[in-house]
Amino acid sequence: MKVILVPPVGFGANSYLLTKDNASAVCIDPSSPHVLFEAERRSLKIEYVLLTHGHFDHVGGCLSMQEAGAEILLPAGDSRMATDENYNMGADFGRPVPPYTARLLRSEEPFSLCGISFRPIFTAGHTRGSTCYLVEDMLFSGDTIFSDGVGRTDLPTGNGEELKASLLRLKELAKERDYILYPGHGESSTLRASLSYILGENIC
Repeated sequence: MKVILVPPVGFGANSYLLTKDNASAVCIDPSSPHVLFEAERRSLKIEYVLLTHGHFDHVGGCLSMQEAGAEILLPAGDSRMATDENYNMGADFGRPVPPYTARLLRSEEPFSLCGISFRPIFTAGHTRGSTCYLVEDMLFSGDTIFSDGVGRTDLPTGNGEELKASLLRLKELAKERDYILYPGHGESSTLRASLSYILGENIC
C-alpha cells in the first residue's frame, strides 16, 4: 500500500492519499480542493473520504470530492460539523466550508475501503468525534496527537479530560506495538516517540 502526503496550501491540514492498486484511493482529511487535483495528477480516483474530525481545515475539499463521486465518512460525534460553520469553525476563521453529506461512523468495528483495512479508534478530546485510524503499521491521528503535542480542547465540543483519557488509551496501544504516526499537522513520527515526549515517560 502507498501513502501519499499532500501538504496543506496556506492554513490547512495534512491530507493523505492511500492506494493499494495505484488507481483507486482513500483520502484522509482533504484540507481543500487542491487535494483532488493532486490525486488526478497521479491518475488516482478518490473513491472514499475518511475524516478524523470535522474542523474546517480538514474538510475543505469534501464537497469537490463528493461531486466527483466520492463517499464521505465522518465520525458521528462530529455530524453537525458537516453543515454548521459555528461548529466546524469555518465562520470564525473566515474559511467557510461548503456543506457536504456524510455516512456517519458509529462503531469501532474495522472496515475495508478500496481493499485497505481500517480500524477506527474513537479519541474524543479535540472534538467529541475525533477519531484515529489504524492501517497496517500506521496511525492516522488527525488533531488528537502530533509529533510534539496534542490538539486544542478549547473549541466547540473539545474536552481536556476526554483527551487525557484518549492519550492513555493510545498509550496502551503503543505498549503492544509501535506505529508510524501520521498527524493532521506537522511532521510524521512514531506513536511511542510522540507519547513519550507528551507524557514525559518512556513508552515501550
